[in-house]
Formats: sequence, C-alpha cells, structure tokens
Amino acid sequence: MNEVDDSLHGTVGSRLSLFSKEFGSGSYARKGGGGRGALWITRECYGGFVNHPNGSRWYRCWVNMIFMWSIYSTFFTPLEFSFFKGLPDHMTNLECIQFVFFADLILQFLVAYRDPHTYKMVHNKKSIAPRYAKGSFALDALGCIPWDIIYKVRRRELVRCFIWVRLYRARNIKAFFERMERDIRVNYLFTRIVKLITVEIYYTHTTACILYYLATTVPRDVEGYTWIGSLQMGSYNYDHFREIGFWKRYVTSLYFVFGFGDIHAVNNREMIFVMVFISFDMVVGVYLIGNITTLIVKGSKTERFRGRMADLIKYMNQNRLGKDITSQIKSHLRLQYESSYIKSSILDDIPVAVRSMVCRFIILKAPVWVVASYVLEKS
Repeated sequence: MNEVDDSLHGTVGSRLSLFSKEFGSGSYARKGGGGRGALWITRECYGGFVNHPNGSRWYRCWVNMIFMWSIYSTFFTPLEFSFFKGLPDHMTNLECIQFVFFADLILQFLVAYRDPHTYKMVHNKKSIAPRYAKGSFALDALGCIPWDIIYKVRRRELVRCFIWVRLYRARNIKAFFERMERDIRVNYLFTRIVKLITVEIYYTHTTACILYYLATTVPRDVEGYTWIGSLQMGSYNYDHFREIGFWKRYVTSLYFVFGFGDIHAVNNREMIFVMVFISFDMVVGVYLIGNITTLIVKGSKTERFRGRMADLIKYMNQNRLGKDITSQIKSHLRLQYESSYIKSSILDDIPVAVRSMVCRFIILKAPVWVVASYVLEKS
C-alpha cells in the first residue's frame, strides 16, 4: 500500500519501478533500473529450462520455423485426405515434418505462459505442464500420428478422417498474424489484407479438395455419374479422371469452386454439399466484407494500440530515453492492450455504490499489479 501511495504522487520512474518489481523483469528489477535486458524475464527468475514466449532468440526462431511448417501442414492436409492415391512423390516425402511438430509438443511443456486472469507470467513447471496437458496437448498429439500409414494397414475410411486433426495447427498462423498486426514496423493495412486473402484462398482450396474427394468415394462403375467423371471441356473428356495428372485434377476442382456455371453437381451427395458450401460461402463473404469495412472506417482496438505505440516511440526517440526504460514502457503498453477489459472505465455505467465495493475489493483482495494498474489509470 505504501508503494501504491507513492505512485499516486510520484514520478513516472517510481511507477515503472512498481511495475518492474511486480513482474520481476530483467535487470531493472534487480539493479534499480540500470543494466541490460530489462525487457525479458531473467534466467534466475525462470529457472533452468523454462522459456519465455518472447525471450530467447533461438526460441523465436523455432516459433517462426513452426509457423512455416504449419502453413505447409494446414494446406497439405486437405490434399493428403482427398488426393490420397494421386499425390506426387515429392509431396508425400515431406511427411517427416511430423517429427518437428512432435518436438514442439515436448517443448510446450517448458514454455511459460501469461495467466488469463492475473496477466502475470507463470514460469513454474508444475503449473505449465498440467495446463498444457488439459489444453491443446491431446489435439497436438493426435496431429503427430501418421494416420496415412495406419490407413494403408487398416484400410478404414474413419482412420483417414483423423488427419483433419492437423488443421488445429492453423492456430500458429492465426497467432502470427496477430503479432504482425501489433507490430508497428509492419503496415497494418497490408497485414490485414494478406490475412483476408489467406482466409479466402484456404476456404477455396479446402472446398476444392472435398469436391474431388466426393467423386472418388463412389464405386468405380458409377464414377461417370460424378461431377468430374461426367465432365467434358471442349473435346477433352474426364471419364478416366484418375489417370489424369494431379495438377490438372486440382485446377479443375478449383475451377468448379469458383462457380462459373459450366461445371455442376450431378448426384445427390454433390448437390447437398454445394448447397452447404454456398451457405458457408455467404458467411465467409460477410466476414471479408466486414473486415474490409473496418479497415476503411478504422478505429479498431489494434489500430489504436499501434497509433499509441508509434507516438510513444517517437517521444522516446526525441528524448533519447535509455533501452531499459524504453523496454519497460513498451511492455507496459502491451500489457494494457492485452488486459484492456480490466480498465475501470468499464464500470462507468455501474451504480456508485457497486463501484465502491469493486474498488474496495481491488484494494483489499486483488494482487499488487492490479492495484497498481488501477491507480496508474486514475492518476
């Protein structure tokens, strides 16, 4: 409480000191603000082999590598499921990347995380392991299993369907775009447009693969009664489509998805799928239009964060602030962005009596960092 009282009447330095002491970040907490490495939690704080999500350079390189392989795995999974018997060898040979994701699965037991309630970094291994085991561990582990090899042995269609679990890796792509949107060094409009284009491309790609899959899961004697088996483009006939090259079959499937009208569904399964596809296509269209409208109108939470961060960086560069205090200010602004729902302005519409009870609870029960954030905002 004495430190909170000091922060009410103190300088910016005393507030940063309170923030640094609570989070134990870098040498600023140990040496009173001086020294190198104020941005990242130190090895002494985190213990032997626990990694900070944004700390060591090698771990950031590993995350970027996992992101690149996640792109390949996410786009390759629909192809592997639908074109199972007609994929080129150079694509199937890259199945060894499952070992990379298996190594990442083990590494996740040693990566610190930010508590969603207190927003403090948790570096205790006894807390990290149960959290990951109860969270995404099961889906990550299922994605590392070689389902295609098991299918070759068992020959059951249900086994091959488990390969879709690997799409859970798309969360790495989502996390990458979220980081890029917050990075003021990258143009925000460009990042959002690339994200929207990626969503549209992937939706079209996956639909094309499923359409081809529907044509290959009927008996051989009725394959002519499918959209591709009965297709004739000019003088070219697709009645023996399995013998056609992979890229020609894939491009034809994509052409069907874009819906120019000269390719259409033939049997009941294809008709039902096309109706479902069109329904989802309207939802995706609304999502894309809504996001584009947001880009034009502006004023989103991320844009406000980027604008404020850019102004702060200009101010710090003009006044030639040191790296330590600059890192502390950036960290504090990021924390405010991630925990914006705790701002007291949210309680403006709540009756005064209830607000006083909330303030009393924050002072008496909440952690020190919550009190400090509340006091800093009010002051």
